[in-house]
Amino acid sequence: MRKYARILIAVAFLLGVGVTAKAEMRELVVVKLPFDSTIEGGVLPAGTYTVSRLTNDNSGPLMFTNHESGTSVFVLPATRESSSGNKAVMTFERVGGEQFLNTIETGSYTYSFPISHSAMMEAAAKSSNSGSVAGGSN
Repeated sequence: MRKYARILIAVAFLLGVGVTAKAEMRELVVVKLPFDSTIEGGVLPAGTYTVSRLTNDNSGPLMFTNHESGTSVFVLPATRESSSGNKAVMTFERVGGEQFLNTIETGSYTYSFPISHSAMMEAAAKSSNSGSVAGGSN
């Protein structure tokens, strides 16, 4: 009988921890990326994402969860500023053939994701290389 009581207490504890962990996630916005977007060296495929905070202090990483695949990516914004908007707004910067996610405004905060100089140079080089066609000799 004691064995079953211990198991029941352990299961109840694990369920409680799971509920607490879920409560720590703070959903900010649901966004639809119309095209593949580069962010901090990685690529977020086009699709619908839930953007959540992991902490209450607004300065920690954001989690992008893809609705279609269920995969998540953690991104640390470079800056966070208060915002007075009431809609979610995203801005992108096009470099070469790539779209870089630049900012997300959630209504309460604007999160910025600056593009590194090396990422800009790499995207520009890819774009110029894909535009040239190797020719043969006659």
